[in-house]
Amino acid sequence: MKGEKRKQLILDCAKKLFAKQGFYRTQISDIVREINIARGTVYQYFANKEEIFICLLEDAYSKWEKAIYDAVELINLKTITPVEYFRLRIKTTLDFLLADPDICEIVMSMGFGLPEGLEKATRKLEEKIRDIALNDFKLGLHNGYIRESINTLHAAEMIAAAVLRSAYYFQNNKKEEKQIDKITDEIVNLFAPGIFTADVLAALS
Repeated sequence: MKGEKRKQLILDCAKKLFAKQGFYRTQISDIVREINIARGTVYQYFANKEEIFICLLEDAYSKWEKAIYDAVELINLKTITPVEYFRLRIKTTLDFLLADPDICEIVMSMGFGLPEGLEKATRKLEEKIRDIALNDFKLGLHNGYIRESINTLHAAEMIAAAVLRSAYYFQNNKKEEKQIDKITDEIVNLFAPGIFTADVLAALS
């Protein structure tokens, strides 16, 4: 097995174990036993489990960023409406999180009680979602389809929190059907009236 594939195998295994057992209960020996490799092999790639934890999160965040980029590449920016674009951003992130329940579990339930550096790493996805929304809002203000009266930072923070918590709820509530389009529409309908100008909203009706 080539080096990068072996490294990814370790990360994938660690992700499942961290999500199931938590950070403190998961040990290097668990990873070694799970994928049947020598303990020394793990240390060829990672100094300790803290480094594995941060690396698997960074790996997931890179995949999310690629998903966001790829989604925009597939649309016509000249014809998509501001609300449709807003919806696309939300749905892409929900698609990503609901397709990877282990990352969803780690990001949403494991931050508190971890060492500062690891806790910060678990919060990074929410910060990234917030920053993308904030940049979109700034562009929207410039183009005249975002209300000038809104606090863009607060709005971006609330949207990031809503997306992550909605994904976590539906990921963990087995009785609820995971209808991503429905969840997306609920978030859009909640926030759009307070974000977009009357002209943008009128064009939807």
